[in-house]
Amino acid sequence: MIIPLSGKVSWKNPPFVTIAIIAVNCLVYFVIQADDARNQYAAYDYYLSSGLARIEVSAYIQEKGLDKKDPKLVGKDGKITLSRADLDRYGEEMFSDERFCSELDQGLVITPEHAEYDHWLDLRAHFKEKLSLVVSDRYGFKPGDSSVVTAFTHMFLHGSFGHLLGNMVFLWLVGCVLEMGCGRAVYLAIYFVGGLCAVGLFCALNLHSIRPLVGASGAISALIGAYLVLYWTRKIKVFYSLGVYFNYTMVPAIAILPFYIGNEILQYFLDSYGTVAYMAHVGGLLGGSALGYVDRIYMPKADAKVFDQDVPEKIPGLLEGAMRAMEKLDITRARSLLREVLALDPNHRAALTQLYNAEKLGGAGDAYTEASSLLMESLIKDPRQVRELQRLYREYRERAGQPRIRPDLLVRVGAAFIAGGLVDDAEGIVMVLHKEHGETKQLPRMMFALARACRDQGDTDRSLRLARLLLEGYPDSREAAAARELVQQQGAAGPS
Repeated sequence: MIIPLSGKVSWKNPPFVTIAIIAVNCLVYFVIQADDARNQYAAYDYYLSSGLARIEVSAYIQEKGLDKKDPKLVGKDGKITLSRADLDRYGEEMFSDERFCSELDQGLVITPEHAEYDHWLDLRAHFKEKLSLVVSDRYGFKPGDSSVVTAFTHMFLHGSFGHLLGNMVFLWLVGCVLEMGCGRAVYLAIYFVGGLCAVGLFCALNLHSIRPLVGASGAISALIGAYLVLYWTRKIKVFYSLGVYFNYTMVPAIAILPFYIGNEILQYFLDSYGTVAYMAHVGGLLGGSALGYVDRIYMPKADAKVFDQDVPEKIPGLLEGAMRAMEKLDITRARSLLREVLALDPNHRAALTQLYNAEKLGGAGDAYTEASSLLMESLIKDPRQVRELQRLYREYRERAGQPRIRPDLLVRVGAAFIAGGLVDDAEGIVMVLHKEHGETKQLPRMMFALARACRDQGDTDRSLRLARLLLEGYPDSREAAAARELVQQQGAAGPS
């Protein structure tokens, strides 16, 4: 089993059409078809108990000459005598013979010359009346009794809850991405026209069948066919199952189409007595593929972005590739992959750390400073990481000597150190900024905050030294008045 998976669903522009189709299918099954099982049981109970089954199965046995092959079917009076087991066995065989059932329904088997013709006609009318209460039988598509109405209505009928569930899961997986990729109008056209293509091929191969075709699988097969043609060579994610083993992989979309068609044809020949309309699936796949090709050639191409992986899905693979490159000392590739991660998530801590480590191997140049700055900006945002920020800053100072980090970032690093009580490192940053970037607007505020922090820690000398430096260097700043008051409070007179 192979199931194509879409990349994502955009709730900014929800797949309204897909949701509506699923809702209609569920409404039909749970409301309109609610009594189907009971009505169908009642109809076939009548079929067996009324004697209609005996008349028709006997006619089938005679028509096919089965009474000559199995003499036990003939009683002493020369008439066919059937047990319940015989009715079940030959009745199932009869209903599988679509040509015979069609001729029986048309009155070509039991004719007016038949001894029980009038009785059969009356029983047949009552049986059909009871069967008409079964919505799936009344509105399912019958090649031997077809109509335009049932060609459409069959797409919204299902034979069981499992049938409905399987179809709706596939509709959601394929329908959402196709609706977002090619637009709602084209999507609806593919669904209905593709469903008619499914009916067409099924009808051509079962001209005399009066067994109703129900289910959205033909229309959904058309969506799958269009989906695979529209996205052609683009690799899409597919889930596959081989017995108890299952996984997913990326393959070109068009490569899946032959598998789907081939599998349906194979199942058609292997399961000729089954109830699955495999050739309707083939018709849908072929019709949808043709419609997808027309759309691809003559209309705007489908939006391939709907297959892009979500950020959480792409990042682990990129990180893993970067780690392997680091192990091989392929720093260029590692750097490239890590920057891809950061383009998707600029604050990805692991990627920032690995990029820092990669650039560290290349020396203390500009790339190292940039990587250090990016990691520091990330650490600043989390007060719990102040010790890690301190370790990183000290390592950077040791390797790079005089910091070449942007003044605004240095201010924020210093502020983080002050808030975390790391006044030694904060004072070092203040001195660098005062010496190299004295015009920095935030510096007076930072000096005063550090002076107050030192006072709170009981380091009066350092507090006074910083307050006086603020008064000397920035006497006109708003913080100067507060610094003067701080000096006075500590029993010392600063310069006026």
